Amino acid sequence: MNTCKTFHPLLAASTGLMFRIFIPVIAAVFLLTGAGCSSTCPKPAGAGARLPEDLPGKERISAPVASKEAAADISRQWGVNVESLRLSAHGHLLDARYRVTDAGKAAALADPKSKAFLIHEATGIRLKVPSMPKVGTLRSTATRLTPGTIYVMLFANQGQVVKASDLVTLEIGKCRIEHLKVQ
Repeated sequence: MNTCKTFHPLLAASTGLMFRIFIPVIAAVFLLTGAGCSSTCPKPAGAGARLPEDLPGKERISAPVASKEAAADISRQWGVNVESLRLSAHGHLLDARYRVTDAGKAAALADPKSKAFLIHEATGIRLKVPSMPKVGTLRSTATRLTPGTIYVMLFANQGQVVKASDLVTLEIGKCRIEHLKVQ
């Protein structure tokens, strides 16, 4: 009985430590790993897997984010190709990915000083990139971009306002990319 009384304060202290340290870390890992889980990845081509577009009678799983003309304009003006814009984490996050084609033009997108917003065109609601105390902002930033590399931004979709097939505008500093379609 005495051992329980002396052990109890230690248990309480370790529980408090767990809630202050481990829970935020686990939540950050969950958010970061859950962000890439919005679609299933096919097996490598060498393993005999077939890509979704190769399956008979099936349409492509994801529609393009922008039309070919708009994608060419975005690449020419901002030096990036928008690879995907998908709902993630059961619709609570939007996962935006872009591939750098011209590092000089794309520098505006990765500038950590510039705030990134995703504007829902139907309602005008501005979605922000969440910032976690221990992890920081859920956005790729770099002082020197590498052409061919894919960079990621996650936007909080509070109230799940943005749905699949909605049009949004990506705004980062002076960069403004309009009419992107959520996949």
